[in-house]
Order: sequence, then C-alpha cells, then structure tokens
Amino acid sequence: MRAALVWLLLILTVGTAYADDVERGIRAQLAAQGYDGIEITRKGDQLLVHAQRDKLVVDNVYDAATGQIVQERVRQADEAKAPTQ
Repeated sequence: MRAALVWLLLILTVGTAYADDVERGIRAQLAAQGYDGIEITRKGDQLLVHAQRDKLVVDNVYDAATGQIVQERVRQADEAKAPTQ
C-alpha cells in the first residue's frame, strides 16, 4: 500500500512538473517571437493562451500534456474578439 502511494505521488509530481515545463516553453516561444502580455490560463486539460505583438493578437489553445496546438487564432487587435466557448 505504501509503495502504491509513493508511486502515485511521484506520478502526480512528474505530471505537474511536465505541465509547468510545457507552459514555460509556450511562454518562451512566444516571447522569442516578440509577443508580450502573454497570459496563460489552465482550463481542464488545455492551456488557453493570449498574447499580443504590436497589433497582432494570438488566442491559442494548447494540450497541456503535450504542448500541441489544439486551436489557433491570429487576428488584428482591432477585430472583434471571438466569442468564448
């Protein structure tokens, strides 16, 4: 029983650390491309990302476990914001 608990804690810790690495990687990639005001919000198994570079705005959704883009939206800052799902 004790060994199972140790394994569970290890898996949860590694999973959380990896998710933090994914978030840091997304933030670093966008910053390297010149984006600022980078906001990352976790919603379930997804990361909702909003960032802006000059008048260009990205609103992307990433898989939190893999870092893969699930949905990508790039728009001009003066366009109406898309309705949230």
